[in-house]
Amino acid sequence: MSSRPLSRKRAQTLERLLAGATAVIAEKGFQRASLDEIAARAGLTKGAVYSNFASKEALFLAVMSAQTLRMQPRFPPDGDLRACLRALGEACAELLPRARAQAAFISEFHLYTLTHDEMRQRLGDAHAAGFAAGAADLVARFPADCLPMPPQVLPVVIQALSLGLVYQHCLTPDAVTPEVAIAAFEALAG
Repeated sequence: MSSRPLSRKRAQTLERLLAGATAVIAEKGFQRASLDEIAARAGLTKGAVYSNFASKEALFLAVMSAQTLRMQPRFPPDGDLRACLRALGEACAELLPRARAQAAFISEFHLYTLTHDEMRQRLGDAHAAGFAAGAADLVARFPADCLPMPPQVLPVVIQALSLGLVYQHCLTPDAVTPEVAIAAFEALAG
């Protein structure tokens, strides 16, 4: 997507393109979705796609950015580690219904990322930056001896636990309930 300021018309065009791409990719998958189909679904031309996105991959990334499930924990201001981990568990639990609705789309994105080195590197770099920031936050907030593992490892474990719970909930929603998600995070505190 270009960095031009968004006019109202351009914002509406982007919204239509993202909605069209989301629908087509959810039905056919990224590999089989064509820009012609996406443009037609959006009621636009293929030129409108290319005037807003440099490539199909750029459009896919924009769709994923709009679709991404992000945990929004509400950390207690002076909470101990257990309270903060519980807040993460609660945030993960809040994602479960949306994750189930978007499971095919998210799986398609991860499959694409795993099979394309450049995308895997870009996503890996983004995650590495997030892990480093998470570790810095942990060190600033908690003494190292109260953490269940090194501060540079805990954000990685939190990410892996979150993804695992979300995927498992998509497969077995009765087994991975919100209560299970919260309990899994609380268990990290020991």
